[in-house]
Amino acid sequence: MAKSDPLSDAHILVTGAGGFIGQALAKALLDEPGISQLTLTDVFSPPNPLSLGDENRHDDSKPQVTCLAADLTSPTVVKDLLSSPSFSNLTAVYLLHGLMSGASEANLDLGLKINIDSMRLILGTIRAIFPPPSSSKSSTSPTTSSSPTSPQKPLLKVIFPSSLAIYGPPSPSPSQSPTSSSPSPSELPTPITETNTVPYPLSTYGTAKLTTELLISDYTRRGLIDGRILRLPTVIVRPGKPSGAASSFCSGIIREPLMGQKGFLPVRRDTELWVCGARVVVRNLVWGGKVARERVAASTSELESGSRVGSGSQQHRPPVINLPGSTVTVEEMLSALEEVGGKEARGRVVEGRDEGVEELVYSWPSRLDCKRALECGFEADGTLKETVGEFVRDYLR
Repeated sequence: MAKSDPLSDAHILVTGAGGFIGQALAKALLDEPGISQLTLTDVFSPPNPLSLGDENRHDDSKPQVTCLAADLTSPTVVKDLLSSPSFSNLTAVYLLHGLMSGASEANLDLGLKINIDSMRLILGTIRAIFPPPSSSKSSTSPTTSSSPTSPQKPLLKVIFPSSLAIYGPPSPSPSQSPTSSSPSPSELPTPITETNTVPYPLSTYGTAKLTTELLISDYTRRGLIDGRILRLPTVIVRPGKPSGAASSFCSGIIREPLMGQKGFLPVRRDTELWVCGARVVVRNLVWGGKVARERVAASTSELESGSRVGSGSQQHRPPVINLPGSTVTVEEMLSALEEVGGKEARGRVVEGRDEGVEELVYSWPSRLDCKRALECGFEADGTLKETVGEFVRDYLR
């Protein structure tokens, strides 16, 4: 198991906590030792996971949970939130809020305001309120103060769930071509890596995610924060209503049919996707806040050899991890749906091509190299059948 940073009297802030991932993450953090406070924010006051029907959670061993409505595009709101006395022991921030891919493409100004401007605002406010504990001049690596007169205080962790949308398609593979047949193994695109593949997003959403990645990476290089950038696969199966994401159909073609409703498929069945089960994604987000900083910054060769991080080079390595996922086709997803829900469930999937959705989905890669993530202790994805079964157990029973 990779090394982790122990938590003690930790205060965790989760933005965008009213969404599916935010709520699932909050529930998972409640069971993490060493967390004393958990603050959840969204544009509305998020549900408190302590009051969602689990009587056993109401005990003194659980963190104190605060749920707040907060407009994180407002400088005044962000400053008042982070400068509150209750945030004096703030340990980590999960930046989950954002406008999804399809909605960002439909509304450029709103997408930029939420996905770029608010992120820069939060990072700048963190810089002002939680300065690095060393000196007035920022260091070039995220270390802590070496003062012999006071205990070292770790830098504030900023965990940013990014997206595979920051990449463009690595090559015009058959799954992105409307006329080609299935590829041979030699024709498959080379899996994308964190540092050797140049990002070229083909959507406003992906561009905004990449912009925030660069800001967090630079703040980390300067020693202002301890940044962790986790590039998420498409998460399946999301509960609730369809979202504004172009990938929403990936959950919709499973969720709705299992609930006795029609699910709409806007792309071809041989379309390849990079996906991961929701439970695994949440566990990996939790681990992203715990894994030791030097592991995140290590190169693959250093992880394999166990050598000291940065030995032989002072070059900053972006704190970026491609989270584990699986390459699957839509046809394979439909087969998993049938295995769990039967032929009737599969029969509720209605096919109808949507060029707008296809344009975005085909701009995303479907094969990513997650070797570094596994070396850092992140969890591998399960099978499609396991993922669909988990959704049924978690939300339909």
